[in-house]
Amino acid sequence: MTTAVGDGDAGGVTLNLVFRDKSNKAVARGELSADLSDTTGGRNQEPILAGEEFCLGSDAKVVVTRARSEYEGKKYDLLKLKKVRVGEFKPYPISLGGTK
Repeated sequence: MTTAVGDGDAGGVTLNLVFRDKSNKAVARGELSADLSDTTGGRNQEPILAGEEFCLGSDAKVVVTRARSEYEGKKYDLLKLKKVRVGEFKPYPISLGGTK
């Protein structure tokens, strides 16, 4: 998932998330925050949510309920501005010790 306010900096970005099971029931909530400055450090941040409540089955989905940014003293609603893009995420197989 990427965000941008303009062509470069997005500033401080916060995403509020709801995790839903296959019956669409909310089973967990979380918040991700990062400073997405147009710098190598800003572009390469990978904030994570960790905890047992986020270990959900493959039929779960994540809904971004709020996405906001603050840049140079101005606040932006990134959902309203359509500045959040979702890329497909597909887990990959992991092997140990060179086995296939």
